[in-house]
Amino acid sequence: WNSRAARTVTDILSARSVDLVNLQYSPSMYSASFKYAWRAAARQFPLVTSFHTLWGGGSINYLFALQLLSASRAVLATNTEIVYLLEKYLPIFLKKTRRIPIGSNIRPSSKSQHNVEVEYRLREGAPLLSYFGMCYPGKGMKTLFEVARVLKERLDYQLLLIGGGMSDDEPYRRQAVAQVEEYGVEDNVLWTGRLASDDVSTLLARSEAILLPYETGVSDRRGSLMAALAHGRAIVTTAPRIEGFPFRQRENMVWPERHGAEAFAELIVQVLGDEQLRKRLEL
Repeated sequence: WNSRAARTVTDILSARSVDLVNLQYSPSMYSASFKYAWRAAARQFPLVTSFHTLWGGGSINYLFALQLLSASRAVLATNTEIVYLLEKYLPIFLKKTRRIPIGSNIRPSSKSQHNVEVEYRLREGAPLLSYFGMCYPGKGMKTLFEVARVLKERLDYQLLLIGGGMSDDEPYRRQAVAQVEEYGVEDNVLWTGRLASDDVSTLLARSEAILLPYETGVSDRRGSLMAALAHGRAIVTTAPRIEGFPFRQRENMVWPERHGAEAFAELIVQVLGDEQLRKRLEL
């Protein structure tokens, strides 16, 4: 998504005489050249922008977000974080903003064609923990593997990294694999790679807890979180950093009160051992 892409899209939209353009926007999705080019293109069409992330990174992202907010006839906030930031910093745009949550991209399904017990060599009696989503910076992979190391000293478990594959960042991918080996948890950590949605659903439903150690805190902008909620799983994550999220400690998810792998692992052990707490989190 660069300046050439912006021109191509503009030409297509002009040829088709569209009534409305909806831009799905997050700063990391588009290059700087696209953002500069789209500033001119956006003035040619009625625009609605769906914000998945408002800003972040360099100053161009703050300026471009302001331009999009100004140029858009309506703004769709796909998560609570967008509404919070607009209320705090740019309330002038709230009047034309509507919140439409993203929901889960994985629907609960029992149509898997695979016997997951056999396919992934699941051990009878070993708690099954899962991580779901892409593996890339910001998702807390380093913390996840540190937690795996601590847990190995306390219980026999399996940790599935479901779907998504690894990051396109090759050094990051190598570092993640090396960390699993360094911590001696190769027998506990299983990589599934990309899977059909029915298989993902089956594995999520089979899991006793979903581990989502986001580095910037839990947020309803995360599709992986929405999938875990849709499947009624006990979620162990990191504390939200922005007020106003619809997350309630020990009611619909849990997060450690202290930082670090030890606290995270202790909480997982508690969730696995407290059936009443786990059932409450699964509602």
